[in-house]
Amino acid sequence: MNIIIVGAGIGGLTLALCLLRHGLKVTVYERTHTLAEVGAGIQIGPNGAKVFEALGLLHELELVAFKPQAAEMRMGDDTGRVIFSLALGAQSQARYHAPYLAVHRADLQRILVQAIQHQAPDVIKLGYELKDLSQQDQRVTLTFTNEESITADIVIGADGVRSAVRKLLFNIEDGQFSGMAAWR
Repeated sequence: MNIIIVGAGIGGLTLALCLLRHGLKVTVYERTHTLAEVGAGIQIGPNGAKVFEALGLLHELELVAFKPQAAEMRMGDDTGRVIFSLALGAQSQARYHAPYLAVHRADLQRILVQAIQHQAPDVIKLGYELKDLSQQDQRVTLTFTNEESITADIVIGADGVRSAVRKLLFNIEDGQFSGMAAWR
């Protein structure tokens, strides 16, 4: 079985590593030519930390991560009043048997890329921007802007908020603003 993942972000890379660890053939196609440091800090809850522990990456992740001791939700007005507070740190570890982590996205991406390359050096292909998808019988053919075509049994779109896979499969453009916002 040949599995293709479109997108080398955190989700695509984590999935690729999981599939490799289960002995499946997987290739990740990423539109950018380099995996540059993009993004910001991300939070990994205890369930996510357990995934990285199962992959053997938790210790390495903890070396570059920060373990917040608490999280607070505050009013966005002049008062800044605390709406609620959530204990993390040692309490998260004790309750969920895994840490709550904050890490820079680029550090997590680097750890995942290194783990994949250690297991299978040729899995990640850079500079492949998806142009078209077509299905015949039980196989899917992907065509990239460099005119190279690849056929797979399974295609997984992990190419982010402006997903080319979503657009090609469902003719859905980028998401529409819901009127809701969050900040950190």
